[in-house]
Amino acid sequence: MANSIKDAERFLSRRRLYESAVAAAGIDRVRPLEHVNLGDLAKVLPHDEFSRYILLTPKPLPARIVRITEDT
Repeated sequence: MANSIKDAERFLSRRRLYESAVAAAGIDRVRPLEHVNLGDLAKVLPHDEFSRYILLTPKPLPARIVRITEDT
């Protein structure tokens, strides 16, 4: 199923799929399922406005153990 969705996006575009869903099911059924990703939001909003809607939280990188061998 996931591959067929990706294929549909590639062939038709997300906008066309959205418009088709609204035409078939109606805006009242589609609206609660709408999602926006950060990439799309960054393209539409000016930088100063976009920065108000995101919160950057630094996460520490996982510990990495490196084995060191000593040559004797």
